[in-house]
Amino acid sequence: MLTLFMGYNLNLYIFSIVVTVIFLFCALLEAFFSYCIGCKIYFVIKKVYPGFMS
Repeated sequence: MLTLFMGYNLNLYIFSIVVTVIFLFCALLEAFFSYCIGCKIYFVIKKVYPGFMS
């Protein structure tokens, strides 16, 4: 949300729209298919950096 706020305030409207579409796509995947993009990214990070958030 901070990215959207900063993009909008810096008059980067196209950037803000792209970020909004990405967030909406991820939310719709979770809502309709129970597929969490954030969870997948977290597990990849945990494989690459085993001590991440320990």
